Amino acid sequence: MNRELSPVKFLVAGALLLTPMFALAGCASQDPQILEQRPFYQAELGTDTHGRKNWLDRIIEADPGKLKVEMASDYDDHPPATIAVMPFCDEGSGNFIVNKIPITFRNHDEQEQWAWTDSQRLRRTVAGYLGQREFTVINPIAVDAVLKSRGIDNMAKLRAASPIELGKLLGADALVYGQVNNYEGYYSASCRHSTSASALGCCRRTTAKL
Repeated sequence: MNRELSPVKFLVAGALLLTPMFALAGCASQDPQILEQRPFYQAELGTDTHGRKNWLDRIIEADPGKLKVEMASDYDDHPPATIAVMPFCDEGSGNFIVNKIPITFRNHDEQEQWAWTDSQRLRRTVAGYLGQREFTVINPIAVDAVLKSRGIDNMAKLRAASPIELGKLLGADALVYGQVNNYEGYYSASCRHSTSASALGCCRRTTAKL
């Protein structure tokens, strides 16, 4: 019997051996304190293609997006009129994940840029959603300008800053904080969809409570 491996069999065997290694690399835990020191205000990537479906996307992509909102019990007693949406952070790996396996292996700078890009996409979605409601939403560019002037350039510094003082500086009744926990793509049969697990909180300026 001929036991020589053909090039095709060699590639298949290599893929089977490497897949568990990729899965482990995608699941490796990272220190949240380090992730919260990722810098804000970076150039966003993929702006020429993000949110624009091509013909193949329209055929195979399922996108049942939804947003669940829970309202505080005393909201009617203290409704905010003006809201500032703070920069969000991304505590994921910074790589593109499909079916729990990373398919990109970006360097440190690329991971930080993509983390900023993904988190700000979610930030703008939340700001747009709130802007359609009864709130006045402060322009995120103005929010970032104020934070920059105070030397707040990562999530660790933003969390440490007083919401009461930030609210006064921004002229906001409430501040919205958020983070992306993971941003992944999934393929199943002929369908494709993306998921983003995130955490959001609205903090009143007067009480500094979420």
